[in-house]
Amino acid sequence: MFSRCGMGGTAVVLAFAVTATAGQAQIRTFNIPPQAAVSAIPEFARQGQVQIIAPARDLKNARTPEIKGEMDVHAALRKLLADIPLHIASDDGQIITLRSGGTPNE
Repeated sequence: MFSRCGMGGTAVVLAFAVTATAGQAQIRTFNIPPQAAVSAIPEFARQGQVQIIAPARDLKNARTPEIKGEMDVHAALRKLLADIPLHIASDDGQIITLRSGGTPNE
């Protein structure tokens, strides 16, 4: 795993090996307790076997709900982000980029 955090408009970069392609269902088993988003998102990426890039400034005080059970990675991520002001800006099946504001998680 790689984690990079610096000054200003930085992003958290999480890297994990992935073999799925875009548009292909990625069913995984998740066991993530409610916690600070700054720790939940890296754990989600690990368990979901995806890479997630997120703006670190938006994770400072955010908390995530419990994500538990077998489900599609994208459905689980939308649930994880439900109460956080981030949305999925891009997703190629391997790398998911989150952005502030804008379109809600659909």
